[in-house]
Amino acid sequence: MLLLKLLAWLPLPILYRLADIIYIFICYLTPYQKTLILDNLRNAFPEKETAELKRLQKLFYRHIADVLVESIRALRISEAELKRRVVFRNPEVLTPWLESQQSLLFMAAHQCNWEWLLLASCLNLRLPVDAIYKPLRYQPGDALMYALRARFGAKPIAVQDTLMHIMQRRKEQRAFALVADQSPPEQGEKYWTVFLNQETPFAVGADKIARLTRYPVFFVGMKRLKRGYYEVWFELLAEPPYAKTESSVVAPYIAKVQQQIQQAPEDWLWSYKKWKYKKPLYDNTNF
Repeated sequence: MLLLKLLAWLPLPILYRLADIIYIFICYLTPYQKTLILDNLRNAFPEKETAELKRLQKLFYRHIADVLVESIRALRISEAELKRRVVFRNPEVLTPWLESQQSLLFMAAHQCNWEWLLLASCLNLRLPVDAIYKPLRYQPGDALMYALRARFGAKPIAVQDTLMHIMQRRKEQRAFALVADQSPPEQGEKYWTVFLNQETPFAVGADKIARLTRYPVFFVGMKRLKRGYYEVWFELLAEPPYAKTESSVVAPYIAKVQQQIQQAPEDWLWSYKKWKYKKPLYDNTNF
């Protein structure tokens, strides 16, 4: 933890030299999750040749090395530098909701740099942002990530405390942000669909929150412009009234995530065990 805090003082040009070394290490010397990443890419893009899949795998390694050093730098990055590096394309689409003092629900994915996305949102939007996250088991690491995410006014919320936190602040105008493309727990309610050519489960928490709060839901997309520079945009996914018997939030979210991945596959988190279990033959958890 001390080493990370010291590295955070280094400017990004120097940290990117470190990222180049990390890339060589995780790509060639001790390949990081090599089999899992290649299998995920092959299953997601069965039409691509092996050579193209391996090229995407190398690009992913370079991307994840950059995200690592960018996240370290986020512990010390200035407001001015972050605003310069993360540009918001269309924040005006939120204006009608903000002017009516309406709280919002944001849904993003593990695309590009999701840590910078949260911090930049706090600096560029006219309302507080509360980020829902899964705490790390390693307490010092969890404390460091909490401090990083809270730097510019965000209020990180442990996933198990989400509903209680939202209800406590229901009279305040806020944005609640979820990175919702993780695999949900095997036991419990989930939404199954074909995602990247595979039967895939998604958590249904966003639908439940939207129905409970009647907040409009926005997809938050992120695109890499060049090394260390990103563009963010908003798209309305759903707004009340919400149907009670179908997924009016998670289904359009999945479509947006898939579209984003297909446009820049190297920038998604392929090392995550998204498909760690298969859909049961008789499944009654879909809603």
